[in-house]
Amino acid sequence: MPFILVTNDDGYDSPSLVPLVRALSELAPVRAVVPASERSWIGKAISRFEDVTVERADREGCAIWRASGFPADCTQLGIHTLFDEKPELVVSGINVGFNHGLAFFCSSGTVGGAIEGWIAGIPASRMRPSAASKPQSEQRLRLPSSNLSAVSGKRRSYVK
Repeated sequence: MPFILVTNDDGYDSPSLVPLVRALSELAPVRAVVPASERSWIGKAISRFEDVTVERADREGCAIWRASGFPADCTQLGIHTLFDEKPELVVSGINVGFNHGLAFFCSSGTVGGAIEGWIAGIPASRMRPSAASKPQSEQRLRLPSSNLSAVSGKRRSYVK
């Protein structure tokens, strides 16, 4: 069964994690593998000498696997290790901050998680908040329809 893999760099406690998982779940099954704690400004780093531990946890009714590693580790685990099949799409984010400019783009763990999916041959997207003036709770979550249509054939906008 096709599924969407979600990761982030803001970790298990990110305020955007559960809303993103719920919104994407309307399109296809979602499996989230995220760092146990914040791993911002880490780029596409992977764990080299440390053991990476993973535990499944439930948050607000969503099953989430939290790992001791970096966002790229989480993407690798979700693609190659934890599940019997590979995801159809990797979505990294929603980032708590903005990734404007090359320095932010190259250093972002959110971008690193998406790049790791792309390296594995999986369509990938990173998500960040818009620069809209509305409070984040009122902003629309616009899903990357070009990638998601391959998973579900649906195209929608969601309001938190």
